[in-house]
Amino acid sequence: MKRIRIFLVLVIGLAHWATAQAAAMDEWLFRSKYDNFKIERRDGQYFIGSSTVKLDALKDFLPFFTAGIEGDCPDDLPGKPDVVITGTRGKTSVERRFYLLAKKVQDGKACADMGGEGIFYLPLHRSWFVGPPTDGIPLGRSLKVTKDETVFVEFKKTGDKWENADAGFFTDWDFFNQFIAALEKFEVSGRIHPLAGDGKMQFQVVTSGKSYEFYKVANNLWGIKRPERDWLMTSPSFAFLFDMSTDLWRDRHAMSLATLKDTTQPPENRIKATQQLGASWSNSIKAVFHTILLSADDHPRVKEEVAESMKRKPTDENFGVLVKALDKTEDLQLLAALTKILRIANRKGPTLELTSSPEEIEKAIREWKTWWRTKKDDK
Repeated sequence: MKRIRIFLVLVIGLAHWATAQAAAMDEWLFRSKYDNFKIERRDGQYFIGSSTVKLDALKDFLPFFTAGIEGDCPDDLPGKPDVVITGTRGKTSVERRFYLLAKKVQDGKACADMGGEGIFYLPLHRSWFVGPPTDGIPLGRSLKVTKDETVFVEFKKTGDKWENADAGFFTDWDFFNQFIAALEKFEVSGRIHPLAGDGKMQFQVVTSGKSYEFYKVANNLWGIKRPERDWLMTSPSFAFLFDMSTDLWRDRHAMSLATLKDTTQPPENRIKATQQLGASWSNSIKAVFHTILLSADDHPRVKEEVAESMKRKPTDENFGVLVKALDKTEDLQLLAALTKILRIANRKGPTLELTSSPEEIEKAIREWKTWWRTKKDDK
């Protein structure tokens, strides 16, 4: 039995010759279960309806319309091809039937083999030519990522703030925000048959009651399947996901934060964990710091160390927490430290000493609260 094998890896000379010959077609007709559409050449340009298009999505397949097909077809060839493409020039037409699972192309009688992942880029729908270059996923108030039918990470949105459903997981919020931004708007570099995702690493994003499937179809390239479509959109916008491991989602200081947050740990261990954070800052660090300072029951020496660390991040939000922390302790050493740190924001603010009287303490706290209230009202 005589066979020929055609790979989608072409010698440059052959590719240019085949493209020039096949691109001279006056009309291309596409028929698949997804769509039936026609590309026409008018005045040297190709159109789908009134929209001008390029044949880039078809160019790797043009040699199949110029090379002869002479091989025998297998007995188990599926009854319906994935797509039938007919090119017409004048009164001459060339039809090719593509079977992607079987990796065969047929001219009606004879067959040839196809090879390589590139076969899944074969145009099946007009969106291969006129689809938008970007897409996005509308996010609801909850977001769940699943792998192997198991919840991987889950987040809920309260107001404008996202929170991890697992309070014990220290999220890398920079990574999370990058993921959210990519979901909301991502580049579409191509479209491929869903078979391209078979056997590939995958995960699902569930939001607003809909599930979106992601497949790693190549290095730094993910395929995204919307629930209302059967094909995948390829995008380089998710290259930062790498292998989509749990470590990507976890704050790199998770171990230190776990020790710091654990009130059953000796104060010296928690103080050491704070010092290990150094000048690092993240939303997870901020959340733990704020929780400790606003707790009426946490150890004052741990609070003091946390407040000292917050000096490195002199934001209005942090100063607001430091002011509130004045009402959460009666420890004079801590109160003295807090007022001195607050002087970074207001050099005229009062400070306390270990020898300050109850009246002086009450007055200083009242002045700091008034200053903060005025500062907020001025915004």
